[in-house]
Amino acid sequence: EIPARAFDPNPKRKLAWDSFELRQTWLPNNDAGIREFLGLVARHIDRAEANGEVNAIIMPELALDWKYFEALAKFLYTHSRLEFLIAGTSSNEDGRRGNFVSTALFFKDADGDGDLISVRPKHHRWKLDERQVRQYALGSVLDPMKTWWESFHISQREIEIFRFRQSSTFTTLVCEDLARSDPCQELLRSIGPNIVFALLMDGPQLKQRWSARYATVLADDPGCSVLTLTSMGLIVRQRNNGMDTPLTIALWKDDRNDVREITLRPGDTGAVLSLTPRVRTQAYTMDGRSKKSVSWHLNGVHTLRG
Repeated sequence: EIPARAFDPNPKRKLAWDSFELRQTWLPNNDAGIREFLGLVARHIDRAEANGEVNAIIMPELALDWKYFEALAKFLYTHSRLEFLIAGTSSNEDGRRGNFVSTALFFKDADGDGDLISVRPKHHRWKLDERQVRQYALGSVLDPMKTWWESFHISQREIEIFRFRQSSTFTTLVCEDLARSDPCQELLRSIGPNIVFALLMDGPQLKQRWSARYATVLADDPGCSVLTLTSMGLIVRQRNNGMDTPLTIALWKDDRNDVREITLRPGDTGAVLSLTPRVRTQAYTMDGRSKKSVSWHLNGVHTLRG
């Protein structure tokens, strides 16, 4: 749940715009809270493994802070079948506050084990306008007649490409970074990673919304498979505000199939996606040689209860 008080305004200017910080009220700031969280994740893994092997865990924008992420990465390191963890975090390994995407890869090195943790910042601030303030019922803390910008330091833009399964790569984007045209987008399109994970704090991920449009662009050219994932908290705020909003937390788009919405039922707390790699031929040379690549497709979804 994301209460209105999680949006902490910083009214410093007598202008038409101001800034806000997002306080993670959903994360108890104590060891007991971390232990409870790890227990919740362990239960979800056990339930998910009833339907097959679990290889990765993805959490949305600003789901965790660094303390929670580090504890979760250490905990998951003991799960040998897990290949990677991705989560949005509000701080990095140096304790600096902001909006980050943190990635942990678990792999086998020459000694039989190994891991890698990488953190990079979000590139663009979230802009809350009057429509969104009213939509998410935030008028009690944010003046709807103002424009509100997310408050964090924007550092040098960077993008990371991770290799997995020897023949595939993935990268991560954070919310507005999916839609904005900047040098990192150009680099992403020139590399064409097999999967793009876009972490959001947004409303439902519907076919007619902006995230589906930009996911389709990347799926068409350069041919990436794209998963957008948002938190359920803001969707629930819309539903509590009297809106008929579906619990569509994610959508998937690949190079061959239509956009697939991933919707939870009331009481669900997560979804398990079954992905399959397919080898495709991209091009042929004049002398008959071919270039092959891997395309990841969504084969099924089942939901998890709390």
